Amino acid sequence: MLILKLLGMVHSHTTAFTVDATGNLSIGNGALSITNAGKMTVGETNFNLDENGNMWLGASTMAAAPFSVTNSGYLTATSGIIAGFYINSTDMTIY
Repeated sequence: MLILKLLGMVHSHTTAFTVDATGNLSIGNGALSITNAGKMTVGETNFNLDENGNMWLGASTMAAAPFSVTNSGYLTATSGIIAGFYINSTDMTIY
């Protein structure tokens, strides 16, 4: 593997691995990115973890995500099964 360091940027020639001058990391042409502020993204909208510890899935922003958990533990989900109850946006039934 050839690794080049140019103008404060590290780049691998054989794999898509880049660390820019400010410390932002990108692997797999953006399949995984970690910013110098601490935000991690896997895929474009699959898994996100921000610098404050908030986590969300399924959207590029936490507000649009069908599933999220704040750093204080507040859970948002559009549907699911909890303790034998099926819950969606309109009702709750025994599973």
